[in-house]
Amino acid sequence: MKNNLKSAINRYLRSKDELAFQIDGPWGSGKTYFVKNNLKEIFKNTQYTPVYVSLNGVSEIGEVKKEINRQVLAAILQMKGDKYSLTSKANSIFNMIDEANLSSEAFGSWINDALSTAKLLKNQTKKSLLKKADLSKFVLITDEFERIEKFSLIPTILGYASNLQNNWNCKLLIVSYEAALTSKNGYDNFKVAKEKFINKSWLFGKDTKENALQIIDQYLKGQAGVTDRLYHWIANISSNVLDLLDSINLRTLKSILSTYCQVVNELVDSTLNAKERDQVLKTSYLSIFVITDLVKRGKLSKLTSIDVLFNLSSDQIRFNKSGLLNKATEDETADQNDISNIVNTFHGKYRDFDDNMLYLSSIKELVLHDSLDIEGLITSINNIFLPTIPEHQRLMEKARNFRTMSQTDLKNVEERLLNSIQGEDIAYKELFDIYNIMNYFKKIDLLFIDVHFPELMERILHKIQQMTYDEVRIGGYLSLDNTEDPNTLKTIREALKKREKKTLIDNDKQGAEYLLNGQILKFRKKGSYFYKNSLFQIMLQNQIIKKFVSWDDNAFGGLQYYLVEEIIHVKNAANIHQHELKYMEEFLKLLENKTANPFLDKVIKFRVKELMGTIKQAYKVLSVTGTK
Repeated sequence: MKNNLKSAINRYLRSKDELAFQIDGPWGSGKTYFVKNNLKEIFKNTQYTPVYVSLNGVSEIGEVKKEINRQVLAAILQMKGDKYSLTSKANSIFNMIDEANLSSEAFGSWINDALSTAKLLKNQTKKSLLKKADLSKFVLITDEFERIEKFSLIPTILGYASNLQNNWNCKLLIVSYEAALTSKNGYDNFKVAKEKFINKSWLFGKDTKENALQIIDQYLKGQAGVTDRLYHWIANISSNVLDLLDSINLRTLKSILSTYCQVVNELVDSTLNAKERDQVLKTSYLSIFVITDLVKRGKLSKLTSIDVLFNLSSDQIRFNKSGLLNKATEDETADQNDISNIVNTFHGKYRDFDDNMLYLSSIKELVLHDSLDIEGLITSINNIFLPTIPEHQRLMEKARNFRTMSQTDLKNVEERLLNSIQGEDIAYKELFDIYNIMNYFKKIDLLFIDVHFPELMERILHKIQQMTYDEVRIGGYLSLDNTEDPNTLKTIREALKKREKKTLIDNDKQGAEYLLNGQILKFRKKGSYFYKNSLFQIMLQNQIIKKFVSWDDNAFGGLQYYLVEEIIHVKNAANIHQHELKYMEEFLKLLENKTANPFLDKVIKFRVKELMGTIKQAYKVLSVTGTK
């Protein structure tokens, strides 16, 4: 696309076309960058001198005339060899003359005489230079028509530029964003003038990615603190991530790179090792890129939505998307659609992105408020990607590679490993692994230190008593694969089963408490209950029957909810809750006895009988196999 545009402009410059060539495209698509940077070779080969004029904020035709003259004169001076920097000096002097408005009352008549002489000199200089120059080899580039302050000037400006094109026999490039004019009063003026003065128009924007990669090259290639290897990584990952965006805004990209260079500069003299610096710079780039893009292009309905994702790895975000969406729903500062759009746009597409991306509060502060906490940034990234490995974990790894050691070295590792866990709060799995390592060394006669195994086992059993139900089910039983000693296996399995049963009943008691106290949302959020234990057994053991012969609406509502939603309306309820049958019968008998009390409030009696009807209905559902 870009090469086609270059070819089109090349043909235009070599043609006898007497009208203008328009390059039209959205803001931030790289039109100005393209004209100023990508056409240099064509201008050189065709021997055209570009004269660039921005119309941003123009309110009078005189401003346009003055700016065009100034830029043409500057170009002529450069062509003639401006070794004394007269271009900038002349421009400064002419600006001072034009803007001076000094009265004779303040300084005397001599100042006006001097100014008149200076203005005359300026005009003569202009005329002399313009007369000698071959203006046919100029290409006048007018940019930002849509940013003119007074849109009524558009036909006048286009007409003036077209007259110059005809008088000088030069070429005219018009750079614009025509769509931005459609809602303005000046669009009709532009439309009419366009038909009269513009011959060909090129829609720009399809090749913005190439411009973006060139800008990345300009900012980062050769930048102090950016190694060649890091530069190529950034170029490759940027090429991929740019494809994920619905559009590319080069102004946003420049903001991303400018912000990133702040981080790079802060790390130039840091004491980080090469691996740490590389990780910090990779993660910082991606975090700055995504957060800046989301903020600058208005992709977030709430800026605080990003906070839900802070310090989560990309895999954690992808595999817990539903949980994050629920969290966003419950959090007034976040928006569920924001989270969904972020995950769907960026995550799970490129492995290199997922392996290095983090949403960081320090980056958000940098993007929004230009405040950089470099130490906090380094700590956040290292904690996730390069966590400090505890001494005992490093020694365990060494012990597993004992075949590469001498007897002295292995003994040293064994001593250090045992000492490293003294007085330390070591996780169950690691304690058990150390126990198994030492036990294995004892078995193969390579244990060179004294190990008090019963004491170590006591620590392991104590850790088991602190486990949750999920920890027992997932990590606990899985750890049994790491031991071959039958006695150890039996001891640990029995402890895990005992803990599983205890945590399960505790969990179900908590569920019963939520249910019967009207905390239905907590009950539902917590998860599954009463798969092995009976709700009715728990109520019988804790004499909760009293709640149902009083005015306790929560107890009535909670039990009705459980019976209807967890049993009556569930097709396979009999496979899950059939163990409730025995205790349902006992609970029904107690309720019948309570309703036989002649002094029981008649309304309460009605409600109890209503509840009994629901229990009997649930009982029938659970009795589908014919078992009571």
